[in-house]
Amino acid sequence: MCYERLLAKPVFVSYFRIDQEAPVFDCPVTPFTYQLPPGKTTVTVTWEDPSVMDSSGDEVEALIQSAQIGKGHDAAAGTYTVVYMARANAGNVANCEVVIVITVKIVYCVK
Repeated sequence: MCYERLLAKPVFVSYFRIDQEAPVFDCPVTPFTYQLPPGKTTVTVTWEDPSVMDSSGDEVEALIQSAQIGKGHDAAAGTYTVVYMARANAGNVANCEVVIVITVKIVYCVK
């Protein structure tokens, strides 16, 4: 009489995904536009920060990398750029450029 017996140790395999994708911004495609009020040389500007997500599911924060203008500040007519940067935990980086345009309405009166 023969008996066969197999001994097996449980094997645990763990998988992990390497995040190789940059974060993705929901960056505005059109500029934020303001018009100077009549008789004024500046206007107070503000805008919403762009949202950002990472494929890893980790939370990613959008930080201002460079800005020609600040939120809540007064600005004269012109075009201004604010560049946001986001860095994932894996080190991947993405940028988003927000443009603010301040215009002047010119009215000509003819007699």
